[in-house]
Amino acid sequence: MSLSAVVGMSEINSSSYSDTTIQTLEASKSLSPPPGTLAAVPDLPCTSLTVPESISVPKIHSLPVELMSCIFSMIHAEDGPFSAYYYPGSTRLLPSMRWAKLMLVCQRWRNVGLHTPRLWRFVLVTANPDALQFRLARSRSSHIDVFFTPTSSSNPGAIPMLLLEAGRIRSISHCTTIQQAMKFDQRFDGTEHCDMLRLIQPLFSCPLPALEEVVIFPRSAGNDEHVVDGQFNLGLTGELHPRIRRLAIGHIRLPQTPSLWRSLHQLEIRDMSHEVARPVSVDDILIILRNAPDLEILQLSDIRNRFYSESVRDYPARIPLQTTSLSRLRIVKVHGPPSFIVGILQHVSCPALAELCIRTCVPEDADFGRFVEKLLLPIAADLISTLNRLHLTSGSQTITLTDNPGSKICRCGVRRFKLVLISSATSRNLGVTALDILCDVFPDAPLRYFEVIDCSRDIPPPTWERFLATFTSLHTLSLDTPTLSVVHTMLDVLAAGIYGRFLPPHQCTLLIRWPKQVDTTLDSYDLIRRLLDVVDSRTAQSADLTLCVSLQIEHSRFLPHTYRSTPPHFKMHRWLLFELAQKCAFWLDFMGFRGEGALESLFSEEETERIVAEIEMKKTAKTSTTVE
Repeated sequence: MSLSAVVGMSEINSSSYSDTTIQTLEASKSLSPPPGTLAAVPDLPCTSLTVPESISVPKIHSLPVELMSCIFSMIHAEDGPFSAYYYPGSTRLLPSMRWAKLMLVCQRWRNVGLHTPRLWRFVLVTANPDALQFRLARSRSSHIDVFFTPTSSSNPGAIPMLLLEAGRIRSISHCTTIQQAMKFDQRFDGTEHCDMLRLIQPLFSCPLPALEEVVIFPRSAGNDEHVVDGQFNLGLTGELHPRIRRLAIGHIRLPQTPSLWRSLHQLEIRDMSHEVARPVSVDDILIILRNAPDLEILQLSDIRNRFYSESVRDYPARIPLQTTSLSRLRIVKVHGPPSFIVGILQHVSCPALAELCIRTCVPEDADFGRFVEKLLLPIAADLISTLNRLHLTSGSQTITLTDNPGSKICRCGVRRFKLVLISSATSRNLGVTALDILCDVFPDAPLRYFEVIDCSRDIPPPTWERFLATFTSLHTLSLDTPTLSVVHTMLDVLAAGIYGRFLPPHQCTLLIRWPKQVDTTLDSYDLIRRLLDVVDSRTAQSADLTLCVSLQIEHSRFLPHTYRSTPPHFKMHRWLLFELAQKCAFWLDFMGFRGEGALESLFSEEETERIVAEIEMKKTAKTSTTVE
């Protein structure tokens, strides 16, 4: 069947094509446009900008065809989350064919879709050869983005057809998970296996002058003549593929031709595990960086996948060590062993660095402060000097520092910094270690907001004192799900005068969210009494030193008994809470409480009326004194 017959036929066998786009075309053919409208004009060319005066048209039909085609092309924005997986940090989203449904609206919109080749640039390779041939014909001479699905291995004619269009291929990518495969190919049921590397390898053996993006993450490299040291030789070279701007690969041998990296803007290497005979090395990455002056994004994920459970070894660079300046590098994300990461970051200069994410383990005998200093300085010195917000999470083996936790609602914008340190020394108090790291490595950070999340081990007073003395611009201090002893220690330090001496003389905020172990009336009393001591201490230093206190308590309906802190515990101390509310901007919240105010709910109606009356009397007396 000829391609012209496919486009022009009145009926399309949907079972034969099994392609959503072609089914949409069939539905659009059945449209009966109203007489006397532009939609009744047969197949206007895409370049038509004027409409004959004798034809009455709706206002929307007066839009230029070029503008309509641009609007059609924006429909792919609905696939934003999926697109971000393949093109993180890129302004160009993954093209989709969702716009094809617009051809069902009217004959004119159908003509716009059929006669705009760039709308057909997304070429999905499935088991259907006719659908592939149809897409290639519709895209005409425009560049195409080729996307392979697992069922493409059942289409032996796919690669020969694509080889005829090799000069137009702009990107090559494929499904990496079953969910993505089922999203694009309704025939795929998750049971088929496609040897993707051997399927697409012939494409890379011929010149691809327009190729800009390669996204290939196979399950494994396999075992045949193309596999060297556990890595598949795809055949990437600077001579055949001179315009590659984004390379995202796994289990694929890195090209040895420096010319391939000259136009590179984004590099992502994944799944180079310990099972590979020759995993990616510091030398490999440094050679790439020295030959990629325009690199903007560097992502090295899962390098030696079990690095945190292995003994730490040295992976020294063997090439002459020199600093490589990358003026356009703005995003760096590296996960791997410490010597691997340090060996790279210590020899790279990134004046435009805007985002840094590091995940690594800490050698058992290493000094945490010096180790983190090697990781972050000098590459992140400028970035650290702009961090005004940090969130700290410390567990038994992990320290996480980030400016955006991501797991909770945060209005601090996009994430710019994240450091994850894994330690095998379970006896170390990582909460104390993390605060010491901040004081040693981050003293120039203009911190205004600092949060400690899920801190279960005590932090001694000297550590808090040093931290508060270092970050004098701090405006908000937050404890999220801490143990009661951690809260007590911090409040005792604040009440001793450290808070007033080191913080600026204006309004500051203290947040305590869902403290653990507030189980009895005595626990509630101790917590409220310490909050009062902090307020009194701050007020005694200066009347201008105001304080905002936010206390959020978990509700018993949602949590086990060991974490219960019920409103009755606080109802016995409601007058202490009222005193606290009179001395500072105080906000109390019980998790799951649906009333207008948690503090008001602790008082009876008679008590509330008496409080209101006393407040009115004080206001009246104050007004009278002022008048006199």
